[in-house]
Amino acid sequence: MTDWIPLARPDIGPDEIAAVNAVLHSDRLTLGSMLETFENRMADYIGQPYAVGVNSGTAGLFLSLKALGIGVGDEVITVSFSYVATGHAIVQSGATPVFVDIDADTFNINPGEIESAITTKTRAILVVHVFGRPAAMDTIMAIARRFDLAVIEDACEAIGAKFKDKQIGSYGDLAVFGFSPNKQITLAEGGMVVTSDRQIAERIRRLRNQGAEINSDKNTFPEPGYSFRLSELHAALGITQLERIEEILARRQEIATTYKKYLHDASHWIIPNEATASENISWFAYVIRIKNNRGSKNRDQIIARM
Repeated sequence: MTDWIPLARPDIGPDEIAAVNAVLHSDRLTLGSMLETFENRMADYIGQPYAVGVNSGTAGLFLSLKALGIGVGDEVITVSFSYVATGHAIVQSGATPVFVDIDADTFNINPGEIESAITTKTRAILVVHVFGRPAAMDTIMAIARRFDLAVIEDACEAIGAKFKDKQIGSYGDLAVFGFSPNKQITLAEGGMVVTSDRQIAERIRRLRNQGAEINSDKNTFPEPGYSFRLSELHAALGITQLERIEEILARRQEIATTYKKYLHDASHWIIPNEATASENISWFAYVIRIKNNRGSKNRDQIIARM
């Protein structure tokens, strides 16, 4: 039987276990102080005033679109190469995804292709920082502002990445982070929306909790919502994981450097480009591309050899 090396192993230590155990012995398992603390620390880390915890990155993308009022009849430009959750969130909001091709060197959306995809129905650009490499946010934001479009950063694979010394997640109108088990930091499951807009943050807080009025002792629901809450258990994991994020990212960088050392001179594949002077990569995955004409057969042989 083949011993497979997993894409990632959750890096869970004694501090995380102790934090979750403390919540289990408390009298509050949801919408409590752990969540508030995790939200505040995420907001500080990204450099935005507001952060709202939700139960997945996908839920965060969907709620971001809803909070912007995007729905039926609207178009959202996004990249053609991403995990399915990006497109699913747009479709689930009622809007239509408009796919733009990638820059082959980065796998990210090609800014030069965005403008030609804009129509009178376009409401937003949903940028994905694929595999933890920052997209060209300066160019993308300039296009968005010129055409009065909202920008949502899908940063689910990119916590800790930087573009021009600013944290990814601090450029767009909203940004979404994901914390499933293969992510740089994990809560088992969970997500976070960050924004500089107080009204948008408050609407997402309502929507994640069945539309309930915030900070009210009355059982009132101004609008229909969803059960997208992030539990105190998950938030406790998030607090301790975030405390260790620089250590975790440094270890991933070490692994990426090792891959480069052993794979750089191969004639059969293309390894990821080095980070440019304007970016810091948060290594979610180290992706190589097969470059000869033998197709899947050669790919499978390389996988077996690895």
